[in-house]
Amino acid sequence: MGWTVSQQDQTRAKRLETLRGAMAAAGFDGWIIGREDMYQGEEVPAGDERLAYLSGFTGSAGFAVGLGDRAGLFSDGRYSLQMPAQTNLAEWDCNTTPDVTCEDWLKAAGLASGAIIAIDGRLVTVSGFRSFEKSVLAAGGTLVCHHENLLDHQWHDRPALPPAASWQMPVENAGKTLAEKSDDLAAYLNAKDCAAVLLTRVDSVNWLVNMRGGDLPCTPVNLCFSLYHRETGLCLLGDQSRLQPVLTPDITVAPLTQLPAMLGDMGDGRLMIEAASLPKMLFEQIVASGVQTCEADCPLTIEKARKTPAELRGFRAAHQRDGAAMVEFLCWLDQAASAPNASIAESDLVDKLL
Repeated sequence: MGWTVSQQDQTRAKRLETLRGAMAAAGFDGWIIGREDMYQGEEVPAGDERLAYLSGFTGSAGFAVGLGDRAGLFSDGRYSLQMPAQTNLAEWDCNTTPDVTCEDWLKAAGLASGAIIAIDGRLVTVSGFRSFEKSVLAAGGTLVCHHENLLDHQWHDRPALPPAASWQMPVENAGKTLAEKSDDLAAYLNAKDCAAVLLTRVDSVNWLVNMRGGDLPCTPVNLCFSLYHRETGLCLLGDQSRLQPVLTPDITVAPLTQLPAMLGDMGDGRLMIEAASLPKMLFEQIVASGVQTCEADCPLTIEKARKTPAELRGFRAAHQRDGAAMVEFLCWLDQAASAPNASIAESDLVDKLL
């Protein structure tokens, strides 16, 4: 038997109450809950759907701010109707951005001068933190990073990642080998007077290594970062057991917790970082290491956009298969819609497409 709406509301109200207790125990006046995981993708593992766990809102973008007596939910115009439909309006103020910004809401909420708002430093980028910090400061408060997530303490049945499913793309599909891509990256770093780069875009890391994986339901990637050094080569920062099928003599792997030690061994060379994708927590570790940094866009984004002949062939083949599937679907729809007493719901179309 499914839960009733009131039961769901009561459960989520209890979660918000528990979060407020954890905030008070940690000395915080507020807590920011993002929809993103550490890798900042639009699709996140079920165990990182913290915003949905707390509020009920399942949109692909948004964040929330929990204060001691109020809670605000924010998303864009795609979700103006979905936010109030999925949340308890007795608990949540639903706001469509940019009509109502975080700064606007905090000021209207009467944030106390000197109030401390906290956020999980793993789940916000350097750029994202700067944006939130500007809003909190304008409302009279202070934004700080916390080393753990207050919600995770109460979410005891968080879904685990799916079983590992990593594989290597054949070079005939990728068009360039890891060695060729690494040589291009080394030349780029040399031109920018950098010894290494911390790659914090999952799509870039998977493209560089010519690997794919099953960490997400509909995006074939392995969730990991990587550190590439012109002299010591490439190290994937992730779970070795999950990445084992794609490891070669040219690739090492280390848990992300080893990054501070690796930075300590870098020497005097500069490290390239991207503020738009680098988690704030990792940025603080880099600053603490004393390594000199150079902020720049991900050096692989442009290279990844220059498709090889093999990749172009793959695009065309995929579009042929997609086109055939669409024609089959439209044929079915014509026949189904013309049947006597036809009644087709939107969900029926989704099921057929799947």
